[in-house]
Amino acid sequence: MFLKTRLLRDYGMIVTGNVLVQFLTFLFIPFLSRAYSSHQFGVLSIMMSSSALLSVLLGLRYEFGVMLPKLKVLTCHMFVLSLLLPVVLSPVCYGLFCVLQGVFSKVFAGVEPWQAVVCAVATTYYLAFYNYLLKKEAFGLCAGLTVCKPLTVLLLQMSLVGREGGLVIGYVSANLIFLLAAGCMLVAARAFFFESSVSFRYLKYAFWRYRKFPIYSTPAAFLNMGGNHLPSFLIRHFWGEGVLGWFFMSRRLVLVPLNLLSQSMRQVISQRVTKKIANKQPVFRDVLRICLLMSILSVFISTCFYLLSKYNCFVFILGDKWEPVQGYVAILCIYLLFSFVSKCLGGFAMYERQEVGLYFQGALLVASFASIYFGSMYFDEFSSVLLLYSVIMSVVAVVQVLISVYLSCIYSRRLK
Repeated sequence: MFLKTRLLRDYGMIVTGNVLVQFLTFLFIPFLSRAYSSHQFGVLSIMMSSSALLSVLLGLRYEFGVMLPKLKVLTCHMFVLSLLLPVVLSPVCYGLFCVLQGVFSKVFAGVEPWQAVVCAVATTYYLAFYNYLLKKEAFGLCAGLTVCKPLTVLLLQMSLVGREGGLVIGYVSANLIFLLAAGCMLVAARAFFFESSVSFRYLKYAFWRYRKFPIYSTPAAFLNMGGNHLPSFLIRHFWGEGVLGWFFMSRRLVLVPLNLLSQSMRQVISQRVTKKIANKQPVFRDVLRICLLMSILSVFISTCFYLLSKYNCFVFILGDKWEPVQGYVAILCIYLLFSFVSKCLGGFAMYERQEVGLYFQGALLVASFASIYFGSMYFDEFSSVLLLYSVIMSVVAVVQVLISVYLSCIYSRRLK
């Protein structure tokens, strides 16, 4: 059976790390929301969105390509490759961000180019370490890594309360500390990370052997990141950083915790489904079973968040100045209901249909842009724009689930 004890154990270890992170986040949010204004959270949102987009260009998704090789020597060299590429491409991304900041000065105000690049490099390294540890089935270390970086961010932001730009400074400082810690880990445990001697010949072979992976995955990932983070840039342009801060807090309370949970589930599910595909076994029933389970869980979680928003629980947690967040959370529950399932099942590459993922991410980006841009032109209230965004993105999420189930059905029929 697909959902065996080992799967539940592996998933449980990773989820434990994510649950601990979210618990710590909710523990610190009441203090941060009272110490910093929505305008400051809006600037932090731009910083995080900028670094997330740059991280895709820096790593070319080789940090996820670590999961591809079967041979340990190639896995090790893919890991090294994922660490070298961000260093090589950093000057290019720095120049690109300077150009964008010059063109869209209103959107990127308050964000230094070097800060965005440093955070992007740290994000790429974090993903490289996480996926490499996941490949080695070191699930306990994965859980520890999941906790350490966000906890460092929260502690530094709390220590900088009262300082102008403390949220952004704390975020950047935590990423610098992570880069230093990553270097120390590689030196101290090089026998664990580098199971074979690193050679230029194998690096070149690994780069060439999996050259098609970044060609498909990088555009899809960039479109995916654009669809997720483009609203932040558009909201700041049309509504200012104050409204963006409220939107950022709403997403942080609702979508971000569920996204982390769904991504953890997707990684474990994807690993098991990929193994069944490699063994030429049908997966259609397993996908349906997972879809049903995730749907039940999604309905329960969405209902809980909606009830919390209706009974003023978020105002009690955040403070009176964050009252608009109440309504935003209730509206985002519509999107949450469907996106949780889609993010767990959206692994089109599992069925060797990577081009489907690329087309879908393009549609996601267009839907995200159109809902915010045209909504801002035709509606006077941001809550109406957010409702339009939530409905349109929910439709896209439903289509993604249907396509994923359909591809699993086609693949299973092909085996008969």
